[in-house]
Amino acid sequence: MKTFGYGSNLNGHMSTIEMIADTFTPRVNTYLETYDEVIIGKLDFDQNKIYQYGLLKSFAINEEEDQVQLSFETLHEKSLQSLTENYQDLYLAHEGVFDLLLSTDENEDQQVQYKVIFLTWVDFQSGEEKTYFIAPNHIVPEPLACVAEFWPLVSEIGRDVDFQKTGCHANEMKEILERAKQQSEKE
Repeated sequence: MKTFGYGSNLNGHMSTIEMIADTFTPRVNTYLETYDEVIIGKLDFDQNKIYQYGLLKSFAINEEEDQVQLSFETLHEKSLQSLTENYQDLYLAHEGVFDLLLSTDENEDQQVQYKVIFLTWVDFQSGEEKTYFIAPNHIVPEPLACVAEFWPLVSEIGRDVDFQKTGCHANEMKEILERAKQQSEKE
């Protein structure tokens, strides 16, 4: 079973948890159900650009076939397209959740919570990263500006944690204690 880190920044409170397909997929699908329109796109670090592909319609992970599938409706043609990535290459997921103040027509500020999810794949041979984002479309006037602002605030969270190598620390400690007990019984 593949695990990966899920880094989160909730108004400056940062954490990383271990994630698997069975817990991550419902999280993304709940996100899709919560917002009426969710945009999907890609961050291009070489060109310093953000590409918006369309409106995300479905998200699925098939661990047996090593696939993550993201289906979306293109903005202009309104055609259904899909992206397929290798699940084993999914390195990190990030979530940026920030309370923002928006000006209203009545010159009052309205506080809204805006949440962006980033998915980063790594080609482990070349070291190149590919990062997609999903974000609500109509909560803020410029969702792509939020994507651009949130990425630096979440991008490093969880990079220092490797759940695939060490596994759950509690299980590791259990094994260490068991070995120590066996060693002391031998002596």
